[in-house]
Amino acid sequence: MAIHPAPALGEAGYRRALSAGPRAVSTRRRSYGELLTAAGFEAIEVVDLTDDYRETLGLLIHHQELHAEELGRLSGVESFEERQAELQEALWAIDEGLLRQLSLSRPAHHDGEQTAATPGVVLRRAPGDGQSSHN
Repeated sequence: MAIHPAPALGEAGYRRALSAGPRAVSTRRRSYGELLTAAGFEAIEVVDLTDDYRETLGLLIHHQELHAEELGRLSGVESFEERQAELQEALWAIDEGLLRQLSLSRPAHHDGEQTAATPGVVLRRAPGDGQSSHN
């Protein structure tokens, strides 16, 4: 699984995505599919899990807020508040279309759509995901 900046972002959006995402989110403007293809992997299946990631972040923020007093005692109030702010920023970045979460793997078979831009990369939506709003 990989969290990365959405494709086709302008410079300001790309920098904002890097700021809002995990520390290792930068791929120097190459998609993970391109990186894996360049490393010699073939037929890479890419499943967009952004909607699930957004839901999970929202639940994490909510449940940590429910236990804020105890978590603040355990990790320190400042540390807890910084972490919550980081999670809120990541949630904002997803809602703005700046961050995506993808699952990358070798498919068991080819019934997806290969992309012309990255031969060998097969794009799929998450199971049960009709239309992702974070493409």
